[in-house]
Amino acid sequence: MLIVGGLIYGLAKLLNATAFKTSPARSWIAWSLTIVAWIASFIALFIGSVLAYKSIAADLGVPSLASSGPKPNFFLPFLFAWLFFMSLNRKQKGSVKAPAPASGNGSAAPSLQQEPIAPTPQPSTVGNSSSTVANRLKELQVASEMGYVTKSEYEQKRKAIIDQI
Repeated sequence: MLIVGGLIYGLAKLLNATAFKTSPARSWIAWSLTIVAWIASFIALFIGSVLAYKSIAADLGVPSLASSGPKPNFFLPFLFAWLFFMSLNRKQKGSVKAPAPASGNGSAAPSLQQEPIAPTPQPSTVGNSSSTVANRLKELQVASEMGYVTKSEYEQKRKAIIDQI
C-alpha cells in the first residue's frame, strides 16, 4: 500500500518538475490525470491483494481462501488520487499574475495588482489613457494565462500597448 502511495506521490512530483514546471496544469488536465491515478492505484492495490491472498492460501494450505479472493478496496485509491491531485502544480481559478519584467532594457513591466481599477465609467479624455492602457494590459495578461495568446504574441502585443502611451 505504501509503495503504491509513494509511486503516485512521486509521479505527481515528477510531473511538477517536468511537464508543469513552466506553467501549471489546467483544471481539466489535473482532473483527467487524477482519474488515471485513481484507476492505476485501484488496479495495483487489487492485484497486490489478490497476490497476497494467493500467497497466504498457499502458505496455509487452504485453497478455498484463494478462490474467494479479496473484496475491492475503494478508500485507498481515493486517498491516493486525492494526494496526487493536491500535489499537482495546477492552475487556480481566478488567479492573475503580474507580467514578467521585460528582458533586454532592464525596465520592469507595470504591476497590474498594485491598485485595483474602478469599474466606474469615465468621460473620454486624455487623462483616461492610463486607465485604458491598464485595462488592455490586464485583458492581455488574462488571455495569455488562459492560453489564447502565446508568449511571443503576448510580448509583442504588450510592447505595442506600452508604445502607444
